[in-house]
Amino acid sequence: MKNSQLGSVVLGIIIGVVVGLAVALAVAVYVTKVPVPFLNRGQSRTAEQDAAETRKNRDWDPNAPLYGKNPAKPLPPAPGVVVPAPPVATIPGPAPLPAPGDLEHAGAFGTHDDDAVGRIAAMIGEDRERIRIRLAELLKVSTPSELDRTIAEHEGELVYLVLADRAFADRLRREDAAAAFPLTIKTAGVTGELEARLSA
Repeated sequence: MKNSQLGSVVLGIIIGVVVGLAVALAVAVYVTKVPVPFLNRGQSRTAEQDAAETRKNRDWDPNAPLYGKNPAKPLPPAPGVVVPAPPVATIPGPAPLPAPGDLEHAGAFGTHDDDAVGRIAAMIGEDRERIRIRLAELLKVSTPSELDRTIAEHEGELVYLVLADRAFADRLRREDAAAAFPLTIKTAGVTGELEARLSA
């Protein structure tokens, strides 16, 4: 029984290969006999036809259907008139590098005297001293050294408040005293110490 099964498997494989080759041959013969579209094998083009095709392609305007009944084509230049060529744009070379001595006082984010007060003043377009006075009032500090220490500790948070809370930025711009009108500052995102100073 094992030999009969082995023979039928081998016979099945052979029959499958023969049928597959027959189908492949039939497809190959059919494909070679079918005419190929867009190909005219018997016709050859003359030089006149090629010249006419070249003329047609040279004068072809892809926007011609958009003109409607009154085509608006540019006029050719008058005979004997020389049309000037368009100016050629020049590309400037790279900017020169600064001298090493020019970079002694520059840091990664500006000069050595740049601080949070200067950045805040630049962001809201106010005077640096007015911003210092307003911050001293809002942070409830009494001495310049305490103000400097508080600003240094909370520099990023103060810049964040200027960007995130329009009321805080407006309060820094006001000319009147900070205590004249009650201030509600959105202190979400700042430390508890700064929040206590601003809301006390």
